[in-house]
Formats: sequence, structure tokens, C-alpha cells
Amino acid sequence: MQNKRTLQKLLVAVLIVSRCLPTSAATAEKHTNNNQLLTFNLLKADNKNLLGDYEATISGDTIKILVPYLVDFKLKPTFTTSAKAKVFVDDALQTSGKSLIDFSEPMQYKVVAKNAVHTYTVMVFNSGLPVVCINTNGSKPITSKREWMDSTQVTIYRANGQIDFHTTQPDAQVKGRGNSTWSVKVKRPYALKLKKKSALLGMPKGKRWCLLANFYDPSLMRNELANYLGQNYTNLDWTPHGQHVELVLNGVHCGNYYLCEQAKTTKERVPGDYLIEADRKAGCGDIIGAKTGNFFNIKDISLKGKKESDPDVIADVKKILDRFETTLYSDDYLNPETGYKTLIDVESFVDWLLIKELSKDYDGNMFTSCFCHIMADGIIRMGPIWDFDLAFGGNPFGNEGGLGGLAMGFGGENDMAFYNQPEGYHIAKADWFDRMMLDPEFTGLLLKKIDAMIADSATIMAHIDSVAAQLALSVSADTVNYYTNPGFDLSDSTAMSFTMEDLEDMGVGGFPMPEFDSAGGFGAFPFPMPGMDSAGGFGAFPFPMPGMDSAGGFGAFPFPMPGMDSTGGFGAFPFPMPGMDSAGGFGAFPFPMPGMDSAGGFGAFPFPMPGMDSTMFGGFDANFGFGSAQTPHRTYCEEVAWIKEFVSKRLEWLKSDLEKRRKR
Repeated sequence: MQNKRTLQKLLVAVLIVSRCLPTSAATAEKHTNNNQLLTFNLLKADNKNLLGDYEATISGDTIKILVPYLVDFKLKPTFTTSAKAKVFVDDALQTSGKSLIDFSEPMQYKVVAKNAVHTYTVMVFNSGLPVVCINTNGSKPITSKREWMDSTQVTIYRANGQIDFHTTQPDAQVKGRGNSTWSVKVKRPYALKLKKKSALLGMPKGKRWCLLANFYDPSLMRNELANYLGQNYTNLDWTPHGQHVELVLNGVHCGNYYLCEQAKTTKERVPGDYLIEADRKAGCGDIIGAKTGNFFNIKDISLKGKKESDPDVIADVKKILDRFETTLYSDDYLNPETGYKTLIDVESFVDWLLIKELSKDYDGNMFTSCFCHIMADGIIRMGPIWDFDLAFGGNPFGNEGGLGGLAMGFGGENDMAFYNQPEGYHIAKADWFDRMMLDPEFTGLLLKKIDAMIADSATIMAHIDSVAAQLALSVSADTVNYYTNPGFDLSDSTAMSFTMEDLEDMGVGGFPMPEFDSAGGFGAFPFPMPGMDSAGGFGAFPFPMPGMDSAGGFGAFPFPMPGMDSTGGFGAFPFPMPGMDSAGGFGAFPFPMPGMDSAGGFGAFPFPMPGMDSTMFGGFDANFGFGSAQTPHRTYCEEVAWIKEFVSKRLEWLKSDLEKRRKR
């Protein structure tokens, strides 16, 4: 009797379980209108590890959610079902917004109704990249690129959620960085300073790091590609290491960034006594080139007890650079015993030019972010390479009215489309390199290195594909870039703004720059132009222009322009431009530019530059913003394909031209 009662209890229990847990073992897999998952979301209110709400994509039996920065995959999803269906995971009944699930692996969700089960596979992804979390003291915004913010907490997670680096105390520092990129508020670059040297994400130890926003680069890979090429196809002393990451700043996901080493004169990074930047864009510098007139700034120094601004340091660097430029531009510059090659490491100049010219970097023509370092023996070595967001055929202004140097601060050619074409030299025509390209030994070594890259082009293309695959998910979530949010309409003060600090760094006259006094004049020495006196005039010799008198006018001969009289005006013939009258204006026909009216303006069609409209320049509105429609851009796959095509065609063009040069 006892056994019979026990058997009855077991049968009842089985019946109850089968009714309460009608899993696929108890019922057949069958899709009906009654057992569907209608919505599936991850809400910030239910999950402390989320910074926002995320809605899943439901396609057939697959449910996907991308949370780019996610490192803790234990989540409470919110869902709705059809009719009165019940939801199970591993035979455990699920409650919307309550049940905690570990989504580090795909999970099977079973929706059961009326003895039919519908199985869904739920996948929660992060971007597959490491995550950098920065929290400033009191979550204060980063508003300066000069003042370090103390008491900053930094935690770096690997893609699998494991902690790679963590400041046990909030003792890191952070500030802004960059020039024009810092002024684009929607996605700004940052600099990090750690209390002690640390190896982040497997990179060599260091204290100073950069987070590059790559705002202008829709591929997000151009800086990484340049560094890869520098590390694998040159013998430069040092090329930055970097990793793509997701940045979370004060609880806000900022998108994809490139975490990389900053150039510093340390034993782990740039060797030598001085790190020097050629920066014509700045409009001023510690040193002015004796022959090029370019501006050079001392960015870092390894000599103990010395600072970059010390007068004796500046004098030492000036002596070295002046000797080099004077020798390079002398008639005897190829002399094997006294020529320019006795003062530099030639291969480093070839290597630096190789990467900069291959990428056709807009800023690379000794305009800005062009570095060299000076060794203890005074030998100049070129490098490191830096700043490639406008390189590899990716200049976003290529279709904007053809303004070239005018639009971007006179960095090079007048037609922006030039920088996106695989043909033509850019860096090789710049200061220093224009002279070296006349040296057969220099061009021979350059050709040899290009041949090596062409022979290994399959490896380069495979690397580009690999990085593209790594970035694919992050790119899909990184929607803030130049093409989606140009950020240049000055009528929108939240998109782009210039502080006095920004204008000073960019070398805009009238704002207090180095050597500028409070009135915007030149009230301190050394003056940035030869012959300039304390008032910013030219009251001392030598004067920088032929025929300039002590007042800075043209009161003496020879005059530098045809037709210029003793007052510097155009009171005599012949006039140097067609249609110019005796006052130097355009009061007569024919006008030298199509569409120019009698006042020298553009009051008639056709306008002389592609894309120029009646209000301003092509693609620009009256506020110098991009008020007209943006040029349709490539998809991500098309962008990657274009980079590969550009690199391939550029290598072939450089090889062809260098071979022609050697035959001449």
C-alpha cells in the first residue's frame, strides 16, 4: 500500500512539473502567434552597468543587442511576449526586468504557450575592443588642453571584461589636446598622465598617453595604419604603439578612440636630447629656420635640470638647425665630408618621408605635427611620425570648393582634391625634402624601401582587412564624425567653439600668442620676424623684403613687384595683373578671373571655382559653416576598399616616378 501511494505521488509530481515547465522536452518546437518574443530591451533603470537603454534587433529566431562598452555581461532584460506565453532559460522561469542572466555567451530563450515552444538565441555584444573608463574629480568636464585635472580615476578593461589597468587611488591626470580637433566639441581628443609608468593593454610602459578621436577619419584606422607601416617597414627610432578602445568619460560613452603612446624623450620612447616640431601652422616658434623660415618648437627635453624654454637650450637647438639648413641649401651640400649628410641620420629622413609621402598627409609638408629629434652628438634624426587622420586619401574637404591651402591654413596645394589623388608629390616638395630629393643617394634608398613595400603589399592589405574586421562593430556604433556631424557651422555655438587658448595655439593674430603682448602686438623678444621692432613694425635691419625701408614701407629700390612705386602702390606701368588700373584695383576689362565684376568681386556667374555659390565658397554658407548638403560619403566597406586602393596606386606611382628620376 505504501509503495502504491508513493508511486501515485510521483505520478502527480511529474504531471505538475510537466504542466508548469512545458519545455521542448515536453512539447514540440512549434512557432505560433502565441509564443513570440515581441520586444527585448536592456534598460539603464534595471542595470547599473548600462549608460543608456538598448533595444534588440529581432530577426527570425535570433535576438541581438550591441552595447559597445559593455564589460559586465550580467544583465536583467525587459521583454514582452504574445498572449500569455511564459519564458524560460535553462528551465528557469524568467521575469521581465527582474531575472539576472549572464550574457557572456549566447543564451537560449524558450517561449512557451499552449504546448508549443519557440526557441530564440539571444546574443549581447560589446564592440570587441577594450574599454577605457575615466572619471574626473566630481565628474567635472574637461575644458582645457593646458591645465591638467588632478584626482582622476582611470580603469581599463580588456574586451573580455578583465581589468587591465586601474588606478588604486584617483591619482591620474587628464586634459584636452589637439589643435582644430580640440575645438570640435562633439568628439574631443584627450591626454592622460599616470602617476607611474605603466604598460597599458600590452604596450610598453609609459606615463604619458593620448586618446585620439579620429573625428575626420570615418575608417578610424588611418593613424593605426601609419603606425603599423612605420613599425614594420622603417628603421625609425620610435613609432607610437596604439590600441583602438571604447571611451567612457564620466559615465558617458564617447565612442571609438585610439589610445596610443605620446612622443616623449624617454628611454622607452624617443631617444636623444631634444624633441622638435616643425609647425608653420603655429605662426610663431622658439626658432625660425635660417633658410626655410619655418617655425620650430622644442616639445620635450631629456637633459636633467633643463627646460624647453631655457635660453641656452633654445640657443643650442637653433645653432644645430641653422647649421643644418645652411649646409643643406648650400652649393656644396652633397660634399661627402662637409655636406648635409654629415649632420643627419639620412635613413631616418628617408623613412619619415616614406610614410608621410605614401599617405600624402595634408599636414605632413612640414606644416604641423612634423617631428625630429636631436641626439647628444648634435646629429638630427627625423621622426617620430604622427597625425594621419587626413591622410591615405581621406581628406574630407576634398570636394569642398577646391580651396586647398586657403581653407585649411595654407598647408599645401590650392585644390583639396589633390590630397585624395594617388598621384603627385606633397611632402617631397616641402622644406628640407625638396633639396634631398635632388640627391641620387637619398632617392635611391627611398625607391629601395618602396620596392620592399610593394613586394609585401599582400601583407599590408591583409592588415587593413584585419583592422577593419576588428573595428566593424565599433564603427557601427560610432556615429559622431565629420560626415555625420561636421561641427563647423559657427551659428551653432555648441558644435564648435574657439577659446582664447585655442586661438593662441592656432596662431590667430590679435590674440595673445607667444611674443604677443596684451594688446596683441609684439612687445617681447625674440621677435618672430627678422627686423621686427617692439611695436611689431620693421624698425631694424635686416629687412625681410627687398626695398623695405625702416618704417616697413617700400621707400627704396629695388621694388619687389613690377609697377610698384616708392609708396608701395601701383602708380606705374606695367601692371602685374590683367585689368588692374593705376590704383591697383580692377577697374578695367578683361577681368583676370571668370565671374569677376568691376569691383573685383564675384557678382556674376559662372563662379571660378567648383562648387562656389553666390554667398561664399563651395560647400560653405555665409557663416563659413557647411550650410549646404554634405557630399555623400562611402560606406565603411567602401572606405576600407578605398584606403587599400589608394595605398596600392600610390606605391606604384611613387615607384614609377622615382625610376624616371634616376634615369634622368
